[in-house]
Amino acid sequence: IEHIIAAARVEPLINKALGGIVSHHIPTAIPLLANYYAQLKKSASVETFIIIGPDHFERGRGVSISEYGFQTSFGTVQPDLEFIHALEKTKMVAHDETPFTDHAIHSQTPFISKLFPQARIVAILIRSDASTEQGAALGETIAAVTEKFGRKVFIIGSVDFSHYLPEEQARPLDEASARLVGSLDPQLAGLAEADSPMSLSAVVAAVKKLGAKHTISTGTYNSATYSTLRDFTTGYVFEFFTQ
Repeated sequence: IEHIIAAARVEPLINKALGGIVSHHIPTAIPLLANYYAQLKKSASVETFIIIGPDHFERGRGVSISEYGFQTSFGTVQPDLEFIHALEKTKMVAHDETPFTDHAIHSQTPFISKLFPQARIVAILIRSDASTEQGAALGETIAAVTEKFGRKVFIIGSVDFSHYLPEEQARPLDEASARLVGSLDPQLAGLAEADSPMSLSAVVAAVKKLGAKHTISTGTYNSATYSTLRDFTTGYVFEFFTQ
């Protein structure tokens, strides 16, 4: 019920959305992801989704980018190769398919394939040893390439927040993190807990350079709401960044 109420409140406001933050904690977060993408579908057209998330298993080389499509039950999400090759030329990313079995990307592609069947994808994974400064520089580069090609892009941070904590400890941390990310400061100084601060920095820097001035939160959630596990939880932040 909580996320349905949130949807009704924000849908009229996100027609100028440039990006956002979502969870990749599947299957538990699937209803929230479905709701988020459904809101976006009602309010905005998207030609290219840029998904940035953690390289959970540290398989890639720094900041990895894929040139492949992603198969889903609803079809294949094709890569935006023109955009991808332009990013590769900047040397901010390296083509490396090794890490792209990661659920940071695959958690998002079924919703894109179903609701935005013509859209293409730019998939990026960042190792944990990258810095937030690298993330911010990547975001500014993504924005510059976006401006060059004039794409209708939507930049997604596929990031989860608190991990392995009891619900009552996790919720205040995640609410603090949501406020910080919503301030649109790429440095994220004081971030409570997230599995990829570098990805958050990249998304915030990109949308800010593209003109984002407002944050619309659709909710800060905890996996305990959607499962029986209350002492070993994951936090979710769902936000849109708009002009």
